[in-house]
Amino acid sequence: MIFSESAKEQFDMSIIDEIPEDDEYLIWKKTTSYGRAYYGVANFCGIGAPAEGLDISWREWDGNEIYICDIENEDVTYMYKKTIGIMKSWQRQLSERFPKK
Repeated sequence: MIFSESAKEQFDMSIIDEIPEDDEYLIWKKTTSYGRAYYGVANFCGIGAPAEGLDISWREWDGNEIYICDIENEDVTYMYKKTIGIMKSWQRQLSERFPKK
């Protein structure tokens, strides 16, 4: 993982290995009405669960960012650990599905 210098100054990078995976934002695959595969996480553009045949090409611009938040816990260290856990989960999911890429 790559971190900015300010993140390295603010957070303890040595704890990254201790942070467990967080599967809250699982990666899913769908197919557009044109037969092209696309992938998303969580409730992408309000679509949520995978559904075949949906054309979301017009939503791609709005849905290509992931916001990770917890309205009950605004502690920045908590959110740092949560985000690292989610990124670890994505790394595992992608390496399992696409081991040669």
